[in-house]
Amino acid sequence: LYGDPSLEQSLKTHISDHLRHNSAFLAWTAANVLSFKVPLGLFGKIKVEKKGKHRGALDIKKAGIFAITESAKVLALEAGVWQSGTRERLQMLVEKGVINQQKSESLKATFDFLVHHRLSSQVAKIRAGQEPNNYVLLNELNRMEIGRMRLALEEVRSFQESLSMQFNLSHLR
Repeated sequence: LYGDPSLEQSLKTHISDHLRHNSAFLAWTAANVLSFKVPLGLFGKIKVEKKGKHRGALDIKKAGIFAITESAKVLALEAGVWQSGTRERLQMLVEKGVINQQKSESLKATFDFLVHHRLSSQVAKIRAGQEPNNYVLLNELNRMEIGRMRLALEEVRSFQESLSMQFNLSHLR
């Protein structure tokens, strides 16, 4: 895009001022994030697709990446933060006092881990002449990676729980 950047800033400020005070919109947006359940079962077992062409695989975008990006967006909207990019939003949320630095670093590490596995899986599929997607086969991960995947998904669940408390959405879970 080309043009006067002050026009973009004016529009963002206007939208931000309107949305950050619209508690119903923010709660609805947060509730949408909670509709994506983290696929962890009893004792932390990772739930994978049970049938179909993705049997044994985890939709990593739906399982965690989406929850992190969208949770950061809704918190950023509420705080009046317009940074683009999940990592940048998380850092601005620290600066605004919405989350602490430790939580931000943990979420960034989780996000990076999940994105890395998504991209690695997509590259492997392209090299094998297959269509890339968001599914990661757990049987292609070693024990250490599966353990880290479980920890990453637990971090996503924790972030969703804090979002639920922030917007008083416990009745939806």
